[in-house]
Amino acid sequence: MIKRLLTSTLFFMLFALNIYATSSNNTYISTSKTSYYDDEYITVTMHNMSGESDDWLGIFYKNADNTVENILDWRWGEGQKNGQITFDPRKAGDYEVRAFFHNSLNQEAVAHFSVKQKSDTQTPHISLEKNQFNVDESIQVSANGLNGGYNNWIGIFSKNAPDSYDNLLADYYFDGSSSQTTFEPLWQTGEYEARLFANDTINSIAKISFNVGDNTPEQNNARVFSQKESYQTGESIHINAKDLSTQTSNNWIGIFRASSSSTWDNVILENWFATQKNVNITFTNNLEPGLYEARLFYNDTVSPVIAKTTFRIERNPQPNNETLYEDAEHGLQGWRQISGTIAPEIVSQGYESAHCVKLTPEWNEAGTTNAAEYRLPLNNNKGENILEMDVGGAGPSGGRPGGKFSNAPRGSMPHFFIGVIVDTKQGQRSIIWDSYLNHIGAQPTRSDYGNGFIELSFPSPIEHVRGFGFAPIDQWDHFRVDIQDALSQLEPGNEITSVRDLSVSGGFLDNIKLSK
Repeated sequence: MIKRLLTSTLFFMLFALNIYATSSNNTYISTSKTSYYDDEYITVTMHNMSGESDDWLGIFYKNADNTVENILDWRWGEGQKNGQITFDPRKAGDYEVRAFFHNSLNQEAVAHFSVKQKSDTQTPHISLEKNQFNVDESIQVSANGLNGGYNNWIGIFSKNAPDSYDNLLADYYFDGSSSQTTFEPLWQTGEYEARLFANDTINSIAKISFNVGDNTPEQNNARVFSQKESYQTGESIHINAKDLSTQTSNNWIGIFRASSSSTWDNVILENWFATQKNVNITFTNNLEPGLYEARLFYNDTVSPVIAKTTFRIERNPQPNNETLYEDAEHGLQGWRQISGTIAPEIVSQGYESAHCVKLTPEWNEAGTTNAAEYRLPLNNNKGENILEMDVGGAGPSGGRPGGKFSNAPRGSMPHFFIGVIVDTKQGQRSIIWDSYLNHIGAQPTRSDYGNGFIELSFPSPIEHVRGFGFAPIDQWDHFRVDIQDALSQLEPGNEITSVRDLSVSGGFLDNIKLSK
């Protein structure tokens, strides 16, 4: 069992504070309401924070001193200067949420709120900010009235479609009695329903209907289409547009991810052209695999979308010197649970794909031991010694229901290692990469635990942790290491004969492969 000391929690570090100067008076925080019921989440808006990863917010009883013992709940500011952080519901009472910089106890701002008790007889219900949305408009949904519990969730379905995962268009999981979330635009006109589910079941207990309409001008006859439904990576993309308006100028076509909204920040590729009735455009394809849209705009704007078409980018046929072991699109591929209580699972929102694998770390309350380890058989003796995968960054699941990370937002992922078990000319070796070693400035280490168990430990080339002040919850990074180079660094002259197993203790993982 591999143990790791997790020293990044607030409660540990506050014993060795670095005192920083008080911020300017421009920093302030506010709560979405001044009075909440005891089943409502508490949303705090931050203004002019320092933007450092160790800024934090804490909830205290009203007039309580700023001491560690008085902290009722806390969240990292996630590096945001201006943004929002959500706290779990609280029992009835008078409270304050306070802002602090640089992991200190020097208060920078405060907001007052109270919590009232609410009757348990409220009927579960779901609500929308409105019932008519445009195709490029995000959809805010609220759920209330549940009797607490874990793995409650909201799903988006086509209207009257049966409750089944096959019909699920988008989902959001939460714990407790109520929650609020914002779904990405659906990008397809039609009638839909937001539905509420309790305790990870698939039988809806409340629903509400809404429509998605096209916000393009009624008189518009423009059409956009792709010459192919799918292109391989690197293959030129051919987009045609016909029957455009001749009364407009500064017209353009942009390439967007299909799930993204029409904003300038989301433009991946673009092509501008003079006023003309028909255009044929070729885009150089540097896109990652996934689903995309070509969208037509008039008059140097990103709204409205005049016309659009969808196409897909697919990976080139797999070369002979690469083996893909897991992309989570066709069920789990032989994972073994070595230790821990939570089995490997497939969750949605993979890296540019529908799914990824979720492996759950299980840290104890003290934050000193992760009880989880999972292995995937590789049995590769073809000299494919470069290990690659995408590490995220997935929205629908977070930490385990209880224990140290029970308050983690959905999508958070605490510390975990990525490693391999290899056969070498000098015997079996365990080689691991852990971003915790980056945090403490540790150097690569060779440890001989006896009985033939030798472990080589390295800092990771990427950050593994999601949330908790390290990397954003939804961020994906590409993990790539040369296993032979790592072995040679600590054992010069030794050589890998076979990469036996992938060994990991957590993470949202996708597209796991070995290559030369």
